[in-house]
Amino acid sequence: GFDLAERMGKLPTATQRKTFMGNLVTAVKAGNKAFHAIWIQNLLTGAKTHVSNILGTTMATLWEVPERTVAGRINQLFFKDPRGIQAQEGLAVTRALAEGPADGIALAAKAFRENREPFGKSLVERRVSSAALELDPASPMGRLVDAIGSTVETYGPGRLLVTEDAFLKGVNARMELKALATRQALAEGKKAGEALDSRVANLERKPTARMWRDVKDAATARTMNAELGTGG
Repeated sequence: GFDLAERMGKLPTATQRKTFMGNLVTAVKAGNKAFHAIWIQNLLTGAKTHVSNILGTTMATLWEVPERTVAGRINQLFFKDPRGIQAQEGLAVTRALAEGPADGIALAAKAFRENREPFGKSLVERRVSSAALELDPASPMGRLVDAIGSTVETYGPGRLLVTEDAFLKGVNARMELKALATRQALAEGKKAGEALDSRVANLERKPTARMWRDVKDAATARTMNAELGTGG
């Protein structure tokens, strides 16, 4: 068997022993990362994982309607803050639920073609690469790992997860955009009716930079892809 102490003893210099131990630690770390990447891919092969992802995110999306409606009423009754959630936003996100699937389909198609997460990186580690395993990409092993990783990323189950998330992000992005556009139009003094609807439509076509940032953040958070804060 492999006797670590014996092998160490056969190295004549302290520098060689130090180098050997450093390489050994690197190999252990690489092995752990490889195991984790393989475990993630295995999870994604199960239908249960995808069903749970879709159902969980759909419930979070639908919950946005009553949550925003109640929050808007509370603000209207007690705080009257024009920068806070407005009562009309509940109806806005309800309407957006009918429009959102078209955005979701377009975003999902783009994500599938490019195999890339919309609105930023996913929290799911799908890539097996020489860099992730701390291997020299120019070495035979590094090239082999990169080839395998590229094949898995292109044809593996992770691509389906990217597509699912992209569709749901599209729906949530439309909901948040319509809600924020409604809030902004009301803050500008637009009343219910044609003036309000026209301004909301204009803001949806041309959102401000801050609105678009908030839209992306909301879509990412509701699809469970946002980084956890200090409180978890």
